[in-house]
Amino acid sequence: MELLLTGAFAPVDKYLGSQDCDRVIRDMRLGSGAIFPLPVTLEVSADLASRLACQDKLALRDPEGFLLALLTVEEVWQPDFVKEAELIWELGNPEENPLAKAYCQKQGHYRVSGPVQKVSVPVHHDFSYLRATPSAMKAFINKNSWERVISYHSTYTLHRAEYEQTRQAAKEADAHILLHPVAAIAPVGDRSHYSRIRSYQKALNLYPRDLATLSLIPLEPWGAGPREALWHALVRKNYGATHIMIDKNHGEPPFHLWEGSPFYADWKAFDLVSAHQKELGITPVKLPEMAFSLSKGKHLPVALMNKTDVSPQLTPKEVRRRLETGRSIPEWHSFPEVLEELKKAYPPRNEQGFTVFLTGLSGSGKSTLAKVLVSKFLELGTRAVTLLDGDLVRKNLSSELNFSKEHREINVKRIGFVASEITKNGGIAICAPIAPYEESRRHNRDLIGSLGGYIEVYISTPLEVCEQRDPKGMYAKARAGLVKGFTGIDDPYQAPENAELEIDFTDLTPEQGAERVMLYLAQEGYLG
Repeated sequence: MELLLTGAFAPVDKYLGSQDCDRVIRDMRLGSGAIFPLPVTLEVSADLASRLACQDKLALRDPEGFLLALLTVEEVWQPDFVKEAELIWELGNPEENPLAKAYCQKQGHYRVSGPVQKVSVPVHHDFSYLRATPSAMKAFINKNSWERVISYHSTYTLHRAEYEQTRQAAKEADAHILLHPVAAIAPVGDRSHYSRIRSYQKALNLYPRDLATLSLIPLEPWGAGPREALWHALVRKNYGATHIMIDKNHGEPPFHLWEGSPFYADWKAFDLVSAHQKELGITPVKLPEMAFSLSKGKHLPVALMNKTDVSPQLTPKEVRRRLETGRSIPEWHSFPEVLEELKKAYPPRNEQGFTVFLTGLSGSGKSTLAKVLVSKFLELGTRAVTLLDGDLVRKNLSSELNFSKEHREINVKRIGFVASEITKNGGIAICAPIAPYEESRRHNRDLIGSLGGYIEVYISTPLEVCEQRDPKGMYAKARAGLVKGFTGIDDPYQAPENAELEIDFTDLTPEQGAERVMLYLAQEGYLG
């Protein structure tokens, strides 16, 4: 909404209706014929949609409830999100792309279209002085008499290779540089967000004076490849840029390239923007692949190097791992000023908070192991320790929930949220729910793992052993039909796919199990 209200999506100044959406998705053009690659839409629930009529006023508020704009309803309709995803992402199975998959999950929602009357723009409490609107950026460019401006879009940290890339592209375009990294609304207390932006501020000072400027843009990624590159070009034109840097795999989902092969052909994004550059009014410039030359001792375009001379590439995940484990990062990879900022987000593991997430059947030994671990950690005295036992959380945090699959997922995610706050603030969270479903466990891994350590321990004690123990008599009641939906009896338990540890308490004491956990933590550097 912020970009819509500030003119970043011009010529679009409203939430699109069904006809415009359909043409944008199919042809990358508005009904007027103007080029526009991705739909600007507002999704609402079926319940709200049923209560809206044409010419109604719909208040649009931020998460805190502050009024940002009023939308005059022109149309309410239910799109086919899956069919749209197939056209936008141009993949046989859109769910292969994580962002296309998220788009498909909106199936069942409705859309509302209409003009938007601005009341206020969203307030950013972080780096507000770096968040120039399109009009403010154009004013800055005019004030400084910058005739040509090349924009650099990024979701990653700027290291030496990226610095050399931007310098080379700016030289080719004979232009000043607009460093324009993505910075949407970050979760409260997300240290990595603040550290990344501070690292850009440090990197900005490394450019020759008056060559570059830095501004943040709240542009969410689509992972739509060439379409997204066209989208970036259109938006940067509205910010006053005359050129835009396009890399070889522009528009791929963030971090996907480090873990899998690209969804789109090399330079396909550049070719699409080039084909429309006259109509767009902005010129694409290839962002050359750069690598450190082992023989020359400096960064060079990969196209000019022998394969044997190219230094190994460090992925963002590898950089983080090295920071957390105290391993050195080669001087050729980054600048000391940038790494100093990243260290604040990713301190050594023995200074981080972490979560030990125990999952397994009822009676498998989770709760007993959790209590032993609490004692072990308190003996060490290095961090605050919190136990989030399944039964205690049910009683105090989720008493209104039942045992349906949906409510079990909600309960596990609530545990994950509390554990993430503890982890983020340097403590130890020990969680011991049954957590029978992989989806909610994966959610917690992603959430907590971005803030500190996450160690999943699968307590694989077999069902027959758990039934023999049956300390609460629940298995007997489930077998007798007195309890429905009991995990392991008439409701499934999905074994973890990537647990850090697996412990079977059939012939193991709680102390022995705890020692296995402590040994793993010591080996991974969490205990100093």
